[in-house]
Amino acid sequence: MALTDIQLFTACMDLTLHHTHESEQQTLKELETSGATRLVNALRVFRLQRAVLAVGMFSMFEALLQSKLKWKDPVVQLDDYLRAHGKKELASAIADYRLAVNALKHGEGRSHKELLARADKLEFKVRANGDHFCGEGDVTDVGTLVDVDDKFVRRCAELIEEASETIRDLLDAAN
Repeated sequence: MALTDIQLFTACMDLTLHHTHESEQQTLKELETSGATRLVNALRVFRLQRAVLAVGMFSMFEALLQSKLKWKDPVVQLDDYLRAHGKKELASAIADYRLAVNALKHGEGRSHKELLARADKLEFKVRANGDHFCGEGDVTDVGTLVDVDDKFVRRCAELIEEASETIRDLLDAAN
């Protein structure tokens, strides 16, 4: 049976993270005997790849909502739809990750300020400009305003899946 568009997102995420982990392990092994700049840059690429993956998943999910449901403003309409159907926690979690994706795409701005104001309530880490996520001696920092690790990427996929399933179930129940 063919995968749905949303299932393809998750499959893509799993495949990307799997290959990233394999490459990271190989790079870390090489770093045991060499401090070559190309190896350090490779580790930075792997961190950045996760951010690109998260941004891409959310952007494509918005495109699906536009094309399948004919929503002109999918971010607002998804939030309204979920809240109207008693899914406030899901709507709030998606809103947090949507702000994080916006901060990844646009840098400092309204979304980043909103995240900083609520940083202690978020499931992920956000930083002010000039702060660092990595500890001293860790050279893998890529300067994103949100710490995009595997957990962040997987949570993005989970939220997209849950929202999609909720929409599908509610539409099926209405028909």
